[in-house]
Amino acid sequence: MKMTPADRRWAAAVKERDGWSCRVCHLYFPPGWTGDLHAHHIFTRGRGWTRTDPENGVSLCMEHHDWAHAHPMGFQGWIEQELGSDAYIALRRRSLYVERPA
Repeated sequence: MKMTPADRRWAAAVKERDGWSCRVCHLYFPPGWTGDLHAHHIFTRGRGWTRTDPENGVSLCMEHHDWAHAHPMGFQGWIEQELGSDAYIALRRRSLYVERPA
């Protein structure tokens, strides 16, 4: 899937919200640094309602981004704990079009 300008704005918003740090290991990447800080979708960007919703993203260093893709169940368990069950479930519902976004 091609990165759009909206995707790039989403990624920048996620990284800024997370203080330019990996949410798992807290490794810091100064703004503008071309290092490996990635904005990772919690629920796939193919789900339209939440594709560009910053709540559907988390900043991860390259190591933890690789981990999230290699161990999707482990990532989902971690992010549910990180967000809290209620917020996780609400985000999941929005991503599945069960609830209309506000």
